[in-house]
Order: sequence, then structure tokens, then C-alpha cells
Amino acid sequence: MSQVSAFAALDVADRRMLADWLAEGLPAGVDAVLDLSSRPWNVSGAGAIIGVFEAAQPLATWILVHHDAGWMMLRPASGFVSDPAGSLADLLPCIGSAR
Repeated sequence: MSQVSAFAALDVADRRMLADWLAEGLPAGVDAVLDLSSRPWNVSGAGAIIGVFEAAQPLATWILVHHDAGWMMLRPASGFVSDPAGSLADLLPCIGSAR
């Protein structure tokens, strides 16, 4: 559980769910999952912000954002932005498939 202890912006249920997802093993190509919430994003209404990094990539491949409207997944390299999802659990299975 220490791997997700830094995800302070997540509520207890989301932190536990993320820990379970990480314990199952990262999807192919994913190297790291980092809490980016404390960075100065200047995005009104944003809560938790999670960066998902592929091996050998200096920038996050996917960014998961908890916003007033729900959870959204962004893929900056392609400009992909998901529709709002009701939970983090709805987005995690999409990591690796949203290319």
C-alpha cells in the first residue's frame, strides 16, 4: 500500500482501488503511476491528478483527472480526452487501450 500512500487527493475507496489495480500488475508498457495532484495546474475544480507513464517516455502517456464532472482520461500526445466517467475504476481498465 505504500506505493499509493502519496495519492492524498484520492478518497479512501479510490486509493484502495488504485492499490488493488497496481497490485494486479501494470498494463504492458506502463512503467510508473505517479500522483501529480500537488503540481500547480491552475485548473478550477480539479482534484486528484494521476500521471501514467510508459517506459522510456519523459512525459505522462495518460493523465487521469478527477474534476467536478467526474473522472476524465487524457492522452496528451494524441489530444484524446474521454467523456466524464463516474469513477476511477471506470477508467483504469482503459489504460493501454486508449491509443
